[in-house]
Amino acid sequence: MLILESLPKGDFWRDVQVQPDVARAHVFHGRVEPAWIFTFASGGVLMALGMRAAERDLGRDDLVALSAHATFCAPVSQGPVEITVRVLRSGKTAAQVLAELSVPGQDSVAMVLTATFGQLRADSPFTFDRRVFPTDVPPYTELPPTLVPEHLIPLFAGNSAFGQYEHRRAVGHAGWESGWTAGTGRYCGWLRFHSSPMRPDGTLDPLCLAFAGDQPGIPLVQALGSALGMNLMAPTLNLDLQFIRPTTSEWLCVDVSAHEAIDGFAHVTAEIWDQERRMVGLCSQRAALKLWTK
Repeated sequence: MLILESLPKGDFWRDVQVQPDVARAHVFHGRVEPAWIFTFASGGVLMALGMRAAERDLGRDDLVALSAHATFCAPVSQGPVEITVRVLRSGKTAAQVLAELSVPGQDSVAMVLTATFGQLRADSPFTFDRRVFPTDVPPYTELPPTLVPEHLIPLFAGNSAFGQYEHRRAVGHAGWESGWTAGTGRYCGWLRFHSSPMRPDGTLDPLCLAFAGDQPGIPLVQALGSALGMNLMAPTLNLDLQFIRPTTSEWLCVDVSAHEAIDGFAHVTAEIWDQERRMVGLCSQRAALKLWTK
């Protein structure tokens, strides 16, 4: 969300690649790089690593990712990860895949992912799209970059993932600002990765939508106010992602809403749009709510 030049820089396309194990079938190796840390590894990046392994193991160029569901069972720090994949079904026009991500040397599973892949049919007669781009969001070209006050930069030292993209705020407030009223639960802005994850065919890597949409804390600050919200930790428990359509857009508009926080858990959704104001992804997640402590 923020421009923090002092933080380590990553390359999403490079950093979520995986390699097959030389001795074990259906096992892949990846790595969480230092750039993708929000105290612990970004849930969106873990989801992307699992999806990349699922794609590799499925090996179906005729199918594209339609949806994915990730359940996060344990926090992961930077370093190597291992993904074990099982193809549940590989049919003529659709396939379902299961992937389990763990940290080498640990017995427990850190993330379980299920994904659905499908064959797109441009000639389908069953076509409509009722989604409407938010009317209160101007183009990114009309918005200034979001900058962090210099005296607050040390607070982001353990959250390098904030430094991976340029951000331009359209709706909402920064937690350190004063003079605004809590209660909206909505935050919207444009973002662009410093190193754009473009695929060889010129389209944006759709797996980056998992990172872009994994934003539970930002709308919760809008709902709770800066005094309480800036002391909040909101680790993601599960994340659903619908891949709506491919895009060649580098800039993404992420419109995030916190719908409720009840008994220590919150529900957050994120609509992700491209520069042509077309929805490209839709996220829904549950997060646990905790007071932040050093």
